[in-house]
Amino acid sequence: MTEDLSNTIWNGIYKFVTWLRRKNIRNPDTAEEDDIGPIEPAIYGESLIPQRKSQPLLMELRRYYRDYVAIPVDKRNRAFEVVEDIKNSLQKFVQDESKTNYTFGDIMPQGSSYEGLKVMEPDEFDLLLPLMLKNSNWEYSKYQSSGYVFITKIQGYIFNTKTPYDNAIVNDVYLSPIVIKRKMQSIVKRAVDNMVFPNVQRVTLRESGPALTLEVLYDGSQRMSIDVVPSINIGNKLVVAKRHPDSDQYQSRTDHNMLNNLWRVSFSENEKAIIREMDGMYECRRTCLKILKTIQLRKGSSQLGMLSSYHLKTCMLHLNADRSIGSWHQDNLDDCFKDLLMILIQFLNDGKMSSFFDPNIDLFSTNNTIQLQNIRGWLERIIKSDDKIINEML
Repeated sequence: MTEDLSNTIWNGIYKFVTWLRRKNIRNPDTAEEDDIGPIEPAIYGESLIPQRKSQPLLMELRRYYRDYVAIPVDKRNRAFEVVEDIKNSLQKFVQDESKTNYTFGDIMPQGSSYEGLKVMEPDEFDLLLPLMLKNSNWEYSKYQSSGYVFITKIQGYIFNTKTPYDNAIVNDVYLSPIVIKRKMQSIVKRAVDNMVFPNVQRVTLRESGPALTLEVLYDGSQRMSIDVVPSINIGNKLVVAKRHPDSDQYQSRTDHNMLNNLWRVSFSENEKAIIREMDGMYECRRTCLKILKTIQLRKGSSQLGMLSSYHLKTCMLHLNADRSIGSWHQDNLDDCFKDLLMILIQFLNDGKMSSFFDPNIDLFSTNNTIQLQNIRGWLERIIKSDDKIINEML
């Protein structure tokens, strides 16, 4: 067999396996996402079908998912319709350069609602509004190993070339995320002022940290918030205007702190691609993560509430990549949930949580060490007993 023929055969097999896997992917946007099995043990005649020892935890996790986690499909779909109308209206407005003086790309929906990870209520959405730069005029440089970059105009003869963004350059060097955000705020405000949709009573803009947040009232009493985040694709990186932990607070920013000019590297597109396709039919990775996210949200500022949902998502990304883990079938939801708790405990024991996409980034770097130790102690105590998980977490 020739090498070319062998490569052709293997390429064909790979494409077939990829097609077969995609054909059996669990779609997070449909009702099947919430069909995770019965909440009572199956009964055959007068006797129970033989069940595993951890049956009570399995049933309680399914019950918790039904009662607290899952969002009804019709409610979720209606929220998506409203967001899509707003996104399309904003896209149409920013594409008219005569109104903005900037060049924008296609708005990118991001975050838990588009990953199939939103829990409890369909009330939070994220849209990245990408500013288009010509890479021949701009470059980025990493700041230490922090997951942040500076964007600067290329020096030399091209440095004198005028661009629409020159008035956002700080200290003659850095493209400022603060200035860009301020200018985008004006653009988004004008776009919002022209929005009129059926059954949408109000869309108002407020500034919320790094994002421009649209507060939406629709269908009489339904509410949602849509974060519009300024972003830039430069080189092979997607960066967003989100502040470095050591930058000045928004109300007291100056041009003297160069950390104010950092853009944060975003892996949201990579995350979405993995998470949306991580579950085959009857698998439960997203289910485990959504249950843990809901526990974290309902705990408020205690225990898991001291962590962010991004910490929990990162745990699942690492766990999903571990091929030594056994079956993710939804009938093993209890064991899979404990696997997720165990990897979180492992990170807490290490005192470091590496970003899935950049091991140099420690996601615990700004967390209080004592609080992390307290969370670890709590988890280590309750994971020893299914009853403790049921009574203290659920």
